[in-house]
Amino acid sequence: MGTVLPIVIASLIIVAIIVYGIWLSRRMNNTRTSIRKSEVQTRRGNIKYSYDWKYIDPKVVPFFNTLKSAMPSNYVIVPNVPLELLYKPSKRADLQLQGVYTDFCIFTQTYTLVLIITLIDYSPTGEIIHTISAEIKDFLRQQGISVMDYAIRDNYSVDDLRKNIAKAMNPLYSER
Repeated sequence: MGTVLPIVIASLIIVAIIVYGIWLSRRMNNTRTSIRKSEVQTRRGNIKYSYDWKYIDPKVVPFFNTLKSAMPSNYVIVPNVPLELLYKPSKRADLQLQGVYTDFCIFTQTYTLVLIITLIDYSPTGEIIHTISAEIKDFLRQQGISVMDYAIRDNYSVDDLRKNIAKAMNPLYSER
């Protein structure tokens, strides 16, 4: 009996250290999350977006913030969408859209696609970099999806962005 008691005490200490280590690692990982439960609760019913910028280019973030201000709250803005996911799996191979991403998709609250926004970037040599080819843009327009090109800038105007969105969504738009 004298040798069993130290073994039981040592094993309880080891189990306690392991449990404490697991608890500590979970606590440390929870402090790194960028969205708190209170923030999610306050954003319900508003435009849905994420604060996690790992998959968005940092120079696109100012445009995204301006786009959130320019769009009414009954639209859902989704960044960095693969175009192949917009079509049924049986059609994806025929459309050859694999690996083609759009910068932003604007959906209604029922997730009907209304507008695709592609940002035009310039290389250091001054060449225009398009994320979607002209053939794919024509295909999307034939499908009834509006496509808007917008140049990346340092500053964005909400009014200018609203006018461009109105032009892209309504071909009969007039600035009068």
